Amino acid sequence: MTFHGARLRLTLWYAGTFLVVFGLLSVATYVTIKRALDEEFEETIEVALREWEIISPALGDSELVTEGPFRRFDDEDAFVLAFDSGGALVGNPHRVNPADFEEFTPAPGAPASGQTHQTVTVGGTRYRLVVEPWLQDGRQLGTALAGRSLAPHDREIRDVVVVLGTLAGIGLIFSLGGGYLVSGRALRPLEDAYERQRRFVGDASHELRSPIAVIQTSADLLLREQAPFDEAERREVVEQLREVAGEAGRLVDELLELAQLESPNAETELPTVAIDLADATSTELERLGVLLREHDTPVTAHLASTPVLLLAEDAHRIVRALIENVLAHTPNGTAVTVRTSIEDGKVGLLVEDDGPGVPEALHARIFDRFVQTSDARTPSARSGSGLGLAIVRAIAIRNRGRAVASPRPGGGLRIVVTFPAGAGD
Repeated sequence: MTFHGARLRLTLWYAGTFLVVFGLLSVATYVTIKRALDEEFEETIEVALREWEIISPALGDSELVTEGPFRRFDDEDAFVLAFDSGGALVGNPHRVNPADFEEFTPAPGAPASGQTHQTVTVGGTRYRLVVEPWLQDGRQLGTALAGRSLAPHDREIRDVVVVLGTLAGIGLIFSLGGGYLVSGRALRPLEDAYERQRRFVGDASHELRSPIAVIQTSADLLLREQAPFDEAERREVVEQLREVAGEAGRLVDELLELAQLESPNAETELPTVAIDLADATSTELERLGVLLREHDTPVTAHLASTPVLLLAEDAHRIVRALIENVLAHTPNGTAVTVRTSIEDGKVGLLVEDDGPGVPEALHARIFDRFVQTSDARTPSARSGSGLGLAIVRAIAIRNRGRAVASPRPGGGLRIVVTFPAGAGD
C-alpha cells in the first residue's frame, strides 16, 4: 500500500462520511420544511372556507351567484365554490371559472359529510381541493369546494431541493479538499517514520557493502586449503577482518543512534540540570589525546565557563564527532581551535581547522549523512563513518539548538554549535 493510495482512500472515506451525515440532515431538513409548507398550505384553504361561512349569510341570492367574466386566478390565493343541494353553483366569491373544476364538483343530491381532500391536475397545474358540507345555522345548505394551486408550494419545494443539492455539491468539494489535507497531516508521521526506516535500511546496506565484501573475500582466502600466505600473513588477515568488522559495527551503532535521535518519539524536553560545556569539552579532548597525537594535530583550546541544559553524554558526543571529522578529512598536522563561549543568551561550541576546507555551496549539506564534500577536503589515514556531523545536528535540534558550518578566515572549516544558555549564566 502506497501512502498516496492510503491518502486517497482516507479522503474518500471523509467525503463519504460527510455525504452520509449531510444526507441524513438533508432528509430531516426536507421533511421538516415540506411538513411546514403542507400545513401552511392546508391552513390557507381552511381560512378561505371559514371566511366563506362568515360572509355567506349576509349575501342575497343575487349576490351569491357570480358568473363571468372570470379573472385570472392568482397562484397565491385560495378559492371557494359553493353548490346547493341540487348541485347548482350558488357561490363563487373569487370569480374562478367553475368549468375548470366541474369534474370534481359534488354530484347533485349527493350527501356531504366531513371534509375530503384530494390533489388534482387542471390545465397542467396541480391543485389541492377540499370538499366539506356548507352549513348555515346548523342546516346543511349544500357543499363547499375550496382549493388552491400547488404551483407556489411546488416551487418552494424545488427551491429547497436545489439549495440542499447545491450545499451538498459545495460541501463535497470542501470535504474532498479538507479530507485530502487532513489525511495528509494524519499520515505524515507514519510516512516520515517509513521514510526514516527506508533511509536507514538504504544507508546501512550501501555503507556495509564494502566491509562485507572485504570480510567475505578475506574469509574465502582463510578457508582455502592451500593458502598463499604464512602464519604471520594469516594473522594479519584476521586482524584486518576484526578491524573491518569493528568499523561495520560502529557504523551500524551510529546509524541506530541517528535514527533514534531523528525519531519523533525521541525525548524532546531539555534536561533540568545544567552542565558546564567547557568541562565536558576539556574532558573529551583529553580522551581524544592519543588520536590527536597520532594525527600530529595541535589543539588550541579557549574554554570559557558555559552552563547549558544538555546531557553530559550528548556534549561528549558532539565534541568527539567534531574532532573526528577533522581527523578524518584533513591531512596530518592540521591545527585545530576549540572554543566555548556565551553570548546573547546562547552557548556556543566552536571547532575550526586550517585544513583545505569545504566548498561554500556544500556548507549546509555537510550535516547530511554520508555526504561527499569533494576532493578539496582531503581524507586522512583515519576514515570516518560519514554520520558524525549528522549526529551533531540531530543532537543540536533535539536540544533546541543548531549547527552551522562556515569558512574559516584564512582557509579551513569552522563549525559552530549553539544551545540556549542554562542556569547560572
